[in-house]
Amino acid sequence: MPVPSPPPVSHSTPWQPPVRHPFHRFLGALSILLLLVVVGSFGYWALEGMSPLDALYMTVITLSTVGFGEVHPLSPQGRLFTIGLIAGGGVLAAYSAGTAVEYLASGEWRDFLEGRRERRMLKGMKDHYLVCGYGRVGRHVAQELIDQGLRVVVIDSHPEPVSQLKRSEVSALVGDASDESVLTMAGILHAKGLVACASSDAENLLIVLTARLMNPKLRIVARAV
Repeated sequence: MPVPSPPPVSHSTPWQPPVRHPFHRFLGALSILLLLVVVGSFGYWALEGMSPLDALYMTVITLSTVGFGEVHPLSPQGRLFTIGLIAGGGVLAAYSAGTAVEYLASGEWRDFLEGRRERRMLKGMKDHYLVCGYGRVGRHVAQELIDQGLRVVVIDSHPEPVSQLKRSEVSALVGDASDESVLTMAGILHAKGLVACASSDAENLLIVLTARLMNPKLRIVARAV
């Protein structure tokens, strides 16, 4: 299976961290909800003299707009407070809906699911070869290994070639190949060999030293620039 040619390297392309769990996108909405519950419960307790449980109950039915009756008739101050609480709930609903729409439209959910699938696949990979750097040399090395029927994981700091490789069903990661966490994700502890194909001797040396410390039995070949 031929691997795609690497695009021209742009050293200004930033390294992109792994996609975060979708829950992080909704932390803001959850924080606002908890704040409204605390403020609402305290307000009903202070203004209406409700018990803590009744104040919490009143806050929940107000924010959820389920339409249940009041615990007891509210004072004018309590009604104004309830109006403000309902308005806060409306703002929260609008914010949550906007966050959900933005998340779905951005395609991050797809990236997250693909990332999970890829991590599971890499976790079970053994006796594979890591190709660190996907320039001209890295491409030829990866192609040669694949032609021999060997399993390959490519690590490159640029997202474009990694995306191309994934579309060609070749395992690949975006990251710094000298980073222990990236090498761990690529399965270095169970790998059979590593080829350092970075664009400078300094990078290749750092990759080799890190890889050797992590897996002393690993077969390592480094490109001399």
